[in-house]
Amino acid sequence: MAKRRRLAAGVASAAILAAIISPASAQMTDDAFYDEFAFNNSLFVVYHEIGHLLIGELGLPVLGREEDAADSLAALLLLLEETDEADQALIDAADGWYLSDAYAAEESPEYDLDSFYGEHSLDLQRSFAAVCMMVGANMEVFTEVATEFGMDENRQSSCAFTFQQAASSWFTLLEPHMSDTGPSVQITVGYHPSENFSEIAAMLEEGELLEYAATQALMGFELPRDVVIIATECGVANAFYDPEDGSVVFCYELAQYFRDLIVWASEEQ
Repeated sequence: MAKRRRLAAGVASAAILAAIISPASAQMTDDAFYDEFAFNNSLFVVYHEIGHLLIGELGLPVLGREEDAADSLAALLLLLEETDEADQALIDAADGWYLSDAYAAEESPEYDLDSFYGEHSLDLQRSFAAVCMMVGANMEVFTEVATEFGMDENRQSSCAFTFQQAASSWFTLLEPHMSDTGPSVQITVGYHPSENFSEIAAMLEEGELLEYAATQALMGFELPRDVVIIATECGVANAFYDPEDGSVVFCYELAQYFRDLIVWASEEQ
């Protein structure tokens, strides 16, 4: 069988859209709301790639898909910040994966086989995995989010173990590499100029996306060599860790995709 039908409908459910385009968000201008959504999804992706960097640079073992492991670390790092901003970033990331699946379903209502043999879990699975980490970490704060996603009470309760297992596993792996004084190597961030994505580049730089991610996710570890994190135009919506030179690259096209995605969702509501 070459294809399987998507679980999501052609457009996201009314409940999810209503939660994303909430009365609180309506108080923002459309542009500010779209930019925040794109920024928060970009932050999650940079954390995800830093997860790959830590696995590669520190030689950490991984059982299962490395992509899933990097997702769980990104979610864990945001949850451990325990700020409204970090919580909103993770909620936006879960919304982003959900909407990405719905948008793709509108373009093509069936999954190709490469969706199943690829390195990443399906976007919808990544969305629910993030929600499970949230409600598992703090049911009081995130039950409403999980319920809006349609996650039943039994699964919400079992997510506490999912979160605890991820947190314990990551701490066990990372603790030997933690440093009270921070890394002795240099961590450099940079934003390359872009004519095609000048507004996106300015939004990310003014929000200090890379500086924030580097400080929150890397400064507590002793790394074996200098690290560079850059945002640039790539010709494709992507982000990646390059093990050859220990760099993380975030593509402006990906931030633009996230912004286009929330504009699309707003128009569908």
